[in-house]
Parts: sequence; structure tokens; C-alpha cells
Amino acid sequence: MVAFLLSSSSSTLFRSKKASATCMRRNVPKCVAEVDVNREGPDLSKADFPIFVNRDERVEAVKKLSQKFHENGRPVPDVETMEWFLADRRYDVEKSYEKLGGMLKWREALVEVPDNSVEREYHTGKAYLYPDPDKHGRKVLIVRASKHITNQFPFESSERLIQKMMDDAVDDMSDGTETILGVVDMRGFAMKNSDVKLAQLLVDVFFTYYPRRLSELVVVDAPLVFQPMWQVIKPLLKKYSALVRFVRKDQLTEHFDGASAKRFMADFD
Repeated sequence: MVAFLLSSSSSTLFRSKKASATCMRRNVPKCVAEVDVNREGPDLSKADFPIFVNRDERVEAVKKLSQKFHENGRPVPDVETMEWFLADRRYDVEKSYEKLGGMLKWREALVEVPDNSVEREYHTGKAYLYPDPDKHGRKVLIVRASKHITNQFPFESSERLIQKMMDDAVDDMSDGTETILGVVDMRGFAMKNSDVKLAQLLVDVFFTYYPRRLSELVVVDAPLVFQPMWQVIKPLLKKYSALVRFVRKDQLTEHFDGASAKRFMADFD
């Protein structure tokens, strides 16, 4: 199996968690059939899997998907990753193979990206995981749009940094939590930060490579100069544009409780 995160010789940030090119790791719904359809209100910490199948059907689908990879001479992903993609594709084995295969191909293409390039980009502060969850228990991924300068780093470096952030978010989720809150800080955004290619990648990451992991994306204090770019991005999102909310900075407190809200706002500034 191919080791797929950054090497142990890198800095502390990149040292820990081992992953593989065939594994998205943990927090697959334990059993889709066990979801309580009568609960009141949306549980934003849970992925929205609208299909219900029994255990035997799930096991059979995983076997068929595993065999599909084997027959095509490709490494077989771990069971949890296969089941996540099966649930996303309503347990259609062919569609699951196509989507999961695309994710694996993307990951494999990033293996040779130099660690030091990714680390330098990380230290710009353009993207990081907030240490505390929101009030729904979700991991919080913060993006500082003004710190991203188009073409400052190789595109492959940005891809691998995003993959690193998403892998860590999934790996650090608390028990019973399956989704992520994305917070995009648009304060100070200017044309030099406008990167349509990166925006397309983020669409692919959230909805193809890590399907149903993003449950909400809040865009904070977006300036007028962002509107033309949003008109390009919104059609790419299709129905998922409903996950995006444009908010003022002071509205971020609604995502946290009590002292957590005060701490988050202090850190966000």
C-alpha cells in the first residue's frame, strides 16, 4: 500500500497521521438503515444520505465494488471508504466505482508533490483547521481568501495542501460527526486573489473527492469585487449552491455556543 501523507521527515505539522492512496479513513455512517428519519430538525453534523438499505444489501454492494477494483487490476480501497462512496451513489456499484476511482486517481497524481512546497504554502495561513468544533460538533475549516495569491505556488502544491486539510478534518472528527463547516474569510479580497481554477478544484474536492463531507459553507464579508467570480462559481455548484451562505462577521457567533463563540471571534480577528 502506498503511503500517501507527507513524510515523517517534515515538520511537526506534517508528521503524524499515516494515510494511503486508497483510504479516506474514518467516520462512515455505521449503518445507513439506522438513521432516525423522525428526528426533529436537520442534524448538520451528519451527512445526508437519503437512501436506506439493509445490512445484507450493504455487504453485497461492498463485495461487488471490491471485486470491480480487483478485476481492473487496481488496489482495493478499505471497506469504510468504499461504503462512503456507495452511500453517496445510492449503492449503485458502477457509479460508485467511477466516482471513487476518480478520487483515487487524483490522490495518486499528487504523490510526487514536494513536501517543502506544501509546507511553505501552509505557512501563509491561507487555510487551516480551527482546533474546536462548532456547536454541531463539526470540524471547522477556515480559508483566508486574501492570503491566496494566484500562481504564487505550483497548482499541485495547492491541491495537496487541500487534500492534507481534508484528510486531517476527516481523521479528527469526533465520534458520530461526519461533516465539515467551511468558513471563507473574504475580508481584504482583491483581484489578485481571484483564482477560478482553484475554485473549480474546491468544487471537485467537496463534491467529488470528499462527497457529502461539507454540510455548510459560510462566506464572510464578501466585497463587491467578488461578485463576478461568484457568478462563475455558482453554476459549477449546481444544487450544492444551497449550502453557501453569505454572512457578516458578527453572524459567525451563531455557529458556536457561549465561551466558544467569544473565543472563535477573538481568534478569527
